[in-house]
Amino acid sequence: MSFSHRLLVSATLSLTLTNLANAQCDVAAQADKYFQPLVQSQTAHAAALVYVQGGAPPQLRVYGNSVSGRTLWRAASVSKALTALAVMQLAEQGKLPLDSDIREFVPATAIRSHYNHPVTLRELLMHRGGVDDHFIGDGFSDGQQPTMTEIVAQKPLDVVYEPGKIEFYSNYGYALLGAAIEKASGERYEQYMQTHVLQPLGMNDSSFQQPLPTSWLSRMAPGKWVYQHAAPAAALTTTSEDMGRFLSATLNRASSVVSSESFDQMVPPSADGVRLMHGLGYWTGRDRGQRLVAASGDIEQFHNVLVTLPALRSGFAVMISGPSNSLAWEFYSRFMDACVPPAEKVAQTSSQAMPASLDADKIGRVAGLYRTVRYPHHELSKTFILFDLTKVSAQPDGSLDINGQHYVRKRGQEYRPENGGPALAFLATSDGKQFIVEPGSPAREKIHWFETGWVAVVCYFGCIGVFVVGLFKGRRFSRIIYGIALAYGVGWLATVLIIGPSNLILGLPFALECFLALGTALPVLFLASIFIAGKAPTRFSILLPLSLLPFSIVVWYWHLYWP
Repeated sequence: MSFSHRLLVSATLSLTLTNLANAQCDVAAQADKYFQPLVQSQTAHAAALVYVQGGAPPQLRVYGNSVSGRTLWRAASVSKALTALAVMQLAEQGKLPLDSDIREFVPATAIRSHYNHPVTLRELLMHRGGVDDHFIGDGFSDGQQPTMTEIVAQKPLDVVYEPGKIEFYSNYGYALLGAAIEKASGERYEQYMQTHVLQPLGMNDSSFQQPLPTSWLSRMAPGKWVYQHAAPAAALTTTSEDMGRFLSATLNRASSVVSSESFDQMVPPSADGVRLMHGLGYWTGRDRGQRLVAASGDIEQFHNVLVTLPALRSGFAVMISGPSNSLAWEFYSRFMDACVPPAEKVAQTSSQAMPASLDADKIGRVAGLYRTVRYPHHELSKTFILFDLTKVSAQPDGSLDINGQHYVRKRGQEYRPENGGPALAFLATSDGKQFIVEPGSPAREKIHWFETGWVAVVCYFGCIGVFVVGLFKGRRFSRIIYGIALAYGVGWLATVLIIGPSNLILGLPFALECFLALGTALPVLFLASIFIAGKAPTRFSILLPLSLLPFSIVVWYWHLYWP
């Protein structure tokens, strides 16, 4: 740790102790100071805070017109913690063994895998099952919600990474768990959750039902409401009063739902220096020396953060409607700064690199380009991570530069930032894929240079330029194909930008389906262009297949076609 970093840590700890000594940890005052200006300035539509200090009953603060303790909020991925409690409950009864193959509990068509290792319930709970995800069409605003068993049968999932090896956050991994709950219990997922989880927790004003009952609609918090078919991942609708009950239950290890032994399995302790890591439904971590047990989530304009500090018997939950989840996380930082004493000294870390491995070639092989694994692998929404890129460069002394930050070897293939911070490691799986893994963060997969978004953009728009020229300069049939390719290349992109990429969660509009169908036909156009170039070779008839080939490869790789 550098001198400046030690000085900063020392100053932060000193300030926190001073705040505590002066009894300045007034959560209500902190909340009013933060949330009232946000709502008054319309930066946020509304907000609610519920907090517990020293094991006392929950206290509630609400902000916004007509907002009360019974106002309804979308809890997003906080739902996963409750789904995990249901799985643990059934595991205690011997109905859902955590290390069982998920295929024992879901339709045969629900999951496709070429790996020998089965996907277990435990791995799905921890986002380590390697199963793909869905985004397009997962949302809806009205109509009936099918059972989870029907949903996973209609939307089969591929296992895209070796199970158990890396963290790959998947909402539809939790949809599989919902189908398993239905199989083991004989009840619809929503009904099981209501009877066996929400009611025992005292959350009687909460529901996983989608759409909401008509009588509840007048109590909805302001903001864009979207329901999700992957209900076990994000369907919970709740009130701030009920969130307070869940906060207290978490501090009490959910004793009304599962045994303390089961709860402890859900929230394994994290290693020193790990800010957060996914447990089973909850995430855990350490901050300012305190152990955290928490859940958080975002859906459209609704953002939620629930954090407990078991050693202090304290915690809070924020529900806010606004443009960004940073609004909720900013209060987390303020709460921790003002109210949490440091429980242990900050460990000193060496800034000296370990000697380079004798196998210098192994160190060199980790160098390259990486991108996050968190994206649907077989949808147009793969383009959402178009420019996500991490560059790793190997140095002669065995250290690494990762996006301009210097990392030194700790041991083996594990590296730590030179100035201190969480370590990361490099992992190769049995199928030859290579990853950067860091606790609490999605893994990053090594890719070739030609798989990067920048190459795709240059190739794509370069071909569009050729299509424009060919449309005017080509002859007869060549012009037709140039025109079709141009209409497709511009049409689908313009449609997505007009409707807004985030609105694809509600499905593909008909116009977009039509444009993407042209993308599906590109191989036919390519073959036709070869025939035309052979029959009537001209500059632009020959250029047509030469431009359609790389264009089609980009379209195929980024899944820019239908269905």
